[in-house]
Amino acid sequence: EQNGVPMAVTEFGLTRACFEQNLGGINWLNDMVSVLNGTQENYIFFTYHNNSMGIFGDETQIPNPSHEITAITDFFRSELAGGDAQ
Repeated sequence: EQNGVPMAVTEFGLTRACFEQNLGGINWLNDMVSVLNGTQENYIFFTYHNNSMGIFGDETQIPNPSHEITAITDFFRSELAGGDAQ
């Protein structure tokens, strides 16, 4: 901010288990994105397609809807539409 240079937070996320096993993944994601939006930081969610951390977890087919964590895609659809994901 002091030098007028934008910052980007890249590759943040949680393991798939945090979303699949109701371990608070969506709550954490909502908190993280709220903080980043509040500071007007650019960000990149990690990752789209990966067995351990991806929105889609089957690396043999891109994307494989049967391996989608819909809670994450629903969150970002709401967030990008300007709505409250929670």
